[in-house]
Amino acid sequence: MCLALDLYESKIRLALQYAAQYKKASELSVFWIHAATAERFRKASRDIAKKVDIFGWQDPQADAWQILKEWFESEKSGKWLIILDNADDIDLLYIPSSDRFADYFPRSDHGSILLTTRNKQTGIKFATAKNIVDLPAMTDIDSSMLLTARLGEGN
Repeated sequence: MCLALDLYESKIRLALQYAAQYKKASELSVFWIHAATAERFRKASRDIAKKVDIFGWQDPQADAWQILKEWFESEKSGKWLIILDNADDIDLLYIPSSDRFADYFPRSDHGSILLTTRNKQTGIKFATAKNIVDLPAMTDIDSSMLLTARLGEGN
């Protein structure tokens, strides 16, 4: 499942509410990665690799992104949700380079990625147009109603 959000001021609040509802319904781990810069993405990846104690994360020559991607794709990671926050720079995500984030997005049946962005092109490239939830700034009531509608009352 992929969901890209264009939320302006309410995107973080909605992502947190979504993660809380999703976690409650699915018994999974939630990981937050700030994706505005390669440096912050790399730091978050190393922090996650350390926290879950992935073999080899301490090696300074190791590619933390690749180690983490392989772990998320394995059964060892269990069920998970990654929130890629502030993924606004389409070039960092998709333009070929040594730090292209998209190359490190795990593909797995037991995990999902929620991407928050202010850049509609990034959201469309990430999720395809049919999976975009394009929203203006939302109130707390509006975001709660959206979550209820998307997840259902019983979840």
